[in-house]
Amino acid sequence: MKQAEAFETNNHAKIINEVMAETLNSVDKAYADNKEQIEKEIFQLALQGIAKGKMDYAHDPILPYIVKTIQKTVEKFDSISPEEQKKLVILTNDQVESIRASDARIRDEFLQN
Repeated sequence: MKQAEAFETNNHAKIINEVMAETLNSVDKAYADNKEQIEKEIFQLALQGIAKGKMDYAHDPILPYIVKTIQKTVEKFDSISPEEQKKLVILTNDQVESIRASDARIRDEFLQN
């Protein structure tokens, strides 16, 4: 059971990593496409932060790109059926076979002892 749970956790982590990679790629693309404007806005925000003595992310020019990518991903998951969502995290045939082989090996070791 622990191995099955570990595989499921791994499958969840894989989806999250894919979302993170997609988000980072969108930020990189947005920055490359709007570099001059973003750098101007960041510089102005830095000046405001220095004047206030405090920096925050209230008007971060990159944050909208991150939010947009995450919203797009959420919409993608919301648009698929619960069965299709389940297929994304369910154990693969290879994982099931790995669990079976491990169980058989542990059973045989136990019986030999």
